[in-house]
Amino acid sequence: MRRPYYRRDRKKWFVKTDDGGSQIYLGETKREAYAAWESMRRQGEPGRWRIADLADAVVADAEARGVSKSHARNLRDLLARVSAAFPRHLAADLRPSEVAAWIARQQWGNKQKNHCLGAVRAAYRFGVAEGHLASNPFTSLRMLPTKRVESVVTAADHWRLLLACRAWDEVAFLHLLWLTGARPGEIAAATAADVTDGKITLAKHKTSHKGKRRVIYLNPSARKLVAKQAALHPKGAILRNTEGRPWRNNIWVGLLARLSKRTGLEVTAYAYRRAFAARLIAAGVSIEDVAGLLGNTTTVALRAYVDITAESERLERAAGRG
Repeated sequence: MRRPYYRRDRKKWFVKTDDGGSQIYLGETKREAYAAWESMRRQGEPGRWRIADLADAVVADAEARGVSKSHARNLRDLLARVSAAFPRHLAADLRPSEVAAWIARQQWGNKQKNHCLGAVRAAYRFGVAEGHLASNPFTSLRMLPTKRVESVVTAADHWRLLLACRAWDEVAFLHLLWLTGARPGEIAAATAADVTDGKITLAKHKTSHKGKRRVIYLNPSARKLVAKQAALHPKGAILRNTEGRPWRNNIWVGLLARLSKRTGLEVTAYAYRRAFAARLIAAGVSIEDVAGLLGNTTTVALRAYVDITAESERLERAAGRG
């Protein structure tokens, strides 16, 4: 059966019959449409789901739940690789040993291999929860060991890295990481419109699909730098590379790799985030406030009962210590 499609003129989802002669109404939302489509495909063939069918369903569910485009894209790409590797397998027949052996043959690092294993586990967990599969054989599949980099950028390291930069945009990007402790993707996404009252408020971020807002509190130095960048780029991202493009994952990863080579330091963008947290804790800022400034999702339950206004003022004061 063909895949569902959306008709903008009618604001509804449909699917065409195999002969293409007629269309069938599925629903008004993507999630509703894919649920109806899956039900139609299952009729008369219980337990006959292919791996590709399971992959389509879990990606559609992830998109309907509002996960980031990059997360949905990575999930789709990884599961597409798995389904292509086992084109004749039904989802219920795929064994953990087969997947483990296939992944072992891939020219990936262990981190990428674990991403693939995680995607498979998530797909089968979804399949069981939705009643498409009777069991999940991948629950006991072990992740591969990875080298976890726990480096922290010191003040001396930071200035060495700044001096090794060859363009202002590189300096601005690194210094905002140092001053805010924000995720690199959050700094890259910030626009002039997001900057108000000494804060950067992002509508789209890592946990936006959970209904959480992300506020990056700026200390005086960060405010000046952000104001300068906003004046340079009043529309779109306030940070651009030398080609005028917004910073993307591959750009800052490449930058840190080049700077690490020039300086002899082993530095990642998240090392700046750990350094920011370490400085705050050393200055006596509470763990709850550090979590709030970093935008972490795992915080002390007591914070849920703190008055929003008082919390905002306290976090602003704490940001000034960073």
